[in-house]
Amino acid sequence: MTETHAPPTYTLITTQRDLVKLQETMTSHKRAPIYIDTEFKREKTYAPILSLIQLNFKERIYIIDALALQHEVHAFIALLNEPDWMKVYHSGTQDIEVMHYITPSPQQNLFDTQIAARLAGMKEQISLFNLVKDICNLELDKSAQQIDWCMRPLPPAALDYAAADVAYLPAIYAHLESRLQQKNRLAWAFEEAEKALSPTKVIPQPIEAWRRLRLTNAGVTNAPLVVAMAAARELLARELDLPRAWIFADSVFDTIASAKTSIQALTPQTIKRFDEDIVDSVAEQLAHYVQQLEDESISQATTLLELERRAPAHNEVYDMLKILLNHYAAQVGLNVSVLSSTKELKRLVNLWSHNHPAFEDSPLLNGWRERVVGRPIRAFLKGDLNIKLADNKVIFEEKEA
Repeated sequence: MTETHAPPTYTLITTQRDLVKLQETMTSHKRAPIYIDTEFKREKTYAPILSLIQLNFKERIYIIDALALQHEVHAFIALLNEPDWMKVYHSGTQDIEVMHYITPSPQQNLFDTQIAARLAGMKEQISLFNLVKDICNLELDKSAQQIDWCMRPLPPAALDYAAADVAYLPAIYAHLESRLQQKNRLAWAFEEAEKALSPTKVIPQPIEAWRRLRLTNAGVTNAPLVVAMAAARELLARELDLPRAWIFADSVFDTIASAKTSIQALTPQTIKRFDEDIVDSVAEQLAHYVQQLEDESISQATTLLELERRAPAHNEVYDMLKILLNHYAAQVGLNVSVLSSTKELKRLVNLWSHNHPAFEDSPLLNGWRERVVGRPIRAFLKGDLNIKLADNKVIFEEKEA
């Protein structure tokens, strides 16, 4: 039977003096793990507004008021970015993002408990609430989850909620570390977190903004315009510090995807025809940004968009790779979805069939996945993999050189 957790004790830091003391404590205990979470608000701005940074360090919980210490927090985040400490997050993508906008340098030595839980054989995308419940046998109070984190003063219940988000991370980390060591996957977890939480992954370049889109149309007949308009919207949203959807909604891209207008012929009046609610001045700025984009960058991104959205060029190759992935996932006791999503596998087949250089960048051919399944994938695609049936089981064997 699970119990309701008691609110943890914490130290609230609202002055420069107290923040400096914490930094001195941290620098005198290098290599000690830091368990981190943040609270922020993202409603009317492009970049999230950082409200709190919560730390569990040396068995003490600190809550830093980032609004009260807007200037001082830059140096503190720079300290966090140093590789001396292992930083432990749960689903840390947004935490890394909000801190990167303040101090843009990559963090190193990262561990993400959501990623680690997947590698340990737990549920996909498991929440912190469920990890605490499963590992610590406690239920977190989530009643303050929807609070306005920019309000001041924050009510005690909100601060209790914020403290609880890091209170149980040490126990969760210890549990996952043990499970992963038993499976020889601890290095995988660090590798996976390093990639997933890198700035290039968390904050993609404007020319890659099309990757965020969820186009509903099966076919994209004007991929170059989709790429260019997505990049222009990203650039303008950053400049004005407004949410992307306030420039124009994602749904407009379904119209853009089938538009017969070329990039060269794009005008503010054309953009207004995509969505009459777009403000005239915004349409002018979007058209300006589109014309500033490099043709080669648009061309490269367009090719990737077209390849990633189409059905696999060779269905028989795709089907065999699915069997291969399931085989090797079972060998190491992994859910096949941890090895690869359906989307990524389709992408790999299309990149391979078009001899695209991005094929080599596939996650399946790099890092720990390369060691588990990358080599047989390469052998199969080169025709160097024997496929046999024995005892009603498919067996893969690489041909001898």
